Amino acid sequence: MKKVKEVEESTEEDFVEMEETDGVKITPREAKERVFKTNKDPKRSLSEFLSEHEITEDALLKLIKQSKVFSVKDKAKNDLELAEIEVEKYKNEKLAFVTNLLVADLLEKQYNFKCTEVKGPRISSSGLSKPKTWVMKKQ
Repeated sequence: MKKVKEVEESTEEDFVEMEETDGVKITPREAKERVFKTNKDPKRSLSEFLSEHEITEDALLKLIKQSKVFSVKDKAKNDLELAEIEVEKYKNEKLAFVTNLLVADLLEKQYNFKCTEVKGPRISSSGLSKPKTWVMKKQ
């Protein structure tokens, strides 16, 4: 297993000089030192931290929420809940065009729909991709 120092030295060769927005060039080593500097004070206030990193509290909260790691089980549960909400829109219709396989499956299992056709993904004349669509008909 490589030591941290060896990894730092080997990866440093792969980088080129970086340029900040104010036009000042910094080396990869300087960039690492800025990010991983050892004199960070764990007792500093949040406002000092936000000021140092030039980020607002709202932006930080948004980053935290976006990076939240979900387990596969949580993701599946969330997907199913969203599909159940969408199924509510179609349950009383005679014909439904859905782009979510879970929705198509729930319509079949819970509301006596049958898939009559599956239209594959395609690119429209404007160049935009259109998703796969399940044509569901109530029995």
